[in-house]
Amino acid sequence: MFYSQHAKARMIERGVSMPDVMDCLGKGQITEGPFQQPAGDWRFTMSWFRAGSPLQIVGAIDIDDDGTFIVIVTTIQKKG
Repeated sequence: MFYSQHAKARMIERGVSMPDVMDCLGKGQITEGPFQQPAGDWRFTMSWFRAGSPLQIVGAIDIDDDGTFIVIVTTIQKKG
């Protein structure tokens, strides 16, 4: 799994940790997608509650020469 530079910056800005992202991937629900982007990768949005606040991650499933991997595109933490 890889984190885009954008995702790393948003995680710092929003106080989201890598374990939070892993929990969202493991325990959350797909709320959008998956759908194929024009560039060929598949995007999805997953949602989960972290410490009582909604957390969403946008991920991309892409394939490199060694197999399938996931790229975390961004994180969204909504106040609420």
